[in-house]
Amino acid sequence: MTRPMPDMDRSWDPTIRWLHFGMALTITFQLFSSLDMSTPQTADIFLMHQIIGVTAACVIAAHWIWIVRYRKGWYLAQLFPWYPSGRRAVLSDLQGLLRGKLPESGPRVGLPSYIHGLGFLVMTGMGLTGVLNLLLRPSFKGMHGAVLFTAVSETHNLISYLAWAYWLGHVGIVVVHQIARQPVVSSMFGPRRVRQ
Repeated sequence: MTRPMPDMDRSWDPTIRWLHFGMALTITFQLFSSLDMSTPQTADIFLMHQIIGVTAACVIAAHWIWIVRYRKGWYLAQLFPWYPSGRRAVLSDLQGLLRGKLPESGPRVGLPSYIHGLGFLVMTGMGLTGVLNLLLRPSFKGMHGAVLFTAVSETHNLISYLAWAYWLGHVGIVVVHQIARQPVVSSMFGPRRVRQ
């Protein structure tokens, strides 16, 4: 896919801002609530984990619908730049990073958007396996049901390690950008700047 990106300013689309905010809140809650769900005293936390998990899955699904339905493919090309010019942009950013230059943030094809795409896939996997786990929990019967439920639960737990790694890396690189006076937080959540 080599479709050109539309001309845009350096801040994020309002819909992406809200979806990102929703994912940030729900996924952060999910990660931290998962740390303490192993005792009978944490039944309330487990219930909240299930409720917020379904909410997170809905936000992720809304994000996918928005990408596919309303962005006409260019946003997919930004998140998953697996075409020749996209790979070159990612490689260029990576080479710059190895020389100590932070990649430019914002809505563009490059290493940051590619990392966001990979993180989006991880969180999608978390949401899918979490909802499937919830749907299978009350109904698994017999050996086949128990095996399927266990497989889904273990997959959900394994993906959670990737989710933690992504979350820590994401927060860490935001701090690095802010220290380097690259205002990624205001770019995502501040007032939208309109091109003159």
